Amino acid sequence: IWSFFLLLAIIMFIITGPSKDPMPISTMIAVPGLNPVIPLGWGLFAFIISLVIHEFGHGLQARAHGMRLRSFGLLLLGPLPLGAFAEPEYDELISGMHAATSEAAGYLLGFGGYFVPVGWVFKGGRWVYGGLKYIRYGGKTFTQYKAIYWATRTKPTLSAIEGPAGQVWKQYTELHHRFIPQRWNWAPNWLKNNSYNLQPLSSYEYALRDPYRARFAPQWAKELFNLKWK
Repeated sequence: IWSFFLLLAIIMFIITGPSKDPMPISTMIAVPGLNPVIPLGWGLFAFIISLVIHEFGHGLQARAHGMRLRSFGLLLLGPLPLGAFAEPEYDELISGMHAATSEAAGYLLGFGGYFVPVGWVFKGGRWVYGGLKYIRYGGKTFTQYKAIYWATRTKPTLSAIEGPAGQVWKQYTELHHRFIPQRWNWAPNWLKNNSYNLQPLSSYEYALRDPYRARFAPQWAKELFNLKWK
């Protein structure tokens, strides 16, 4: 489902085009340290934990076959982790089958180590139902998000746009849905109403980007600025 939403966001970006102030490319790259949302420290911590789980699987299976471990540890390049190892006593490798099962155990335990915690978190039918319900209906409504957003900010005072015959189009700062439009009722609130999808724009900028919003512009402004509306 996450891949679907990511693909959907990319398609919407291609259709609507980049915003006036596009987000830095670093926010699109899920690399710890490069992405400001994913700190480098947490990325390294997660990598070390996955290495330990993986190598622990090797060691656990080796002990199950009666083999002793000579050493167990991490490979470091300064402060950076490069890998991990679980080294058995080679003279106790009775057969190639034992070595193969020990090798496979690392991958199986490493794979299961990612999903077992998920099972703990969502254990019980009530928790599963609650999680699925949030995915579909959870998150703040647009009204709730706007109230929270402007509670800690001051709305800027914008100059009105004057027409050729003295008409006036008052300008306000509005929150524009960049990728997932508000009118898409199938999309959950958490997907539509968040800091990545909402962007503050003036009434004029909003009308330029969204033909549904442009229909609320004055008729003279539509003709003057060649606004397309639906």
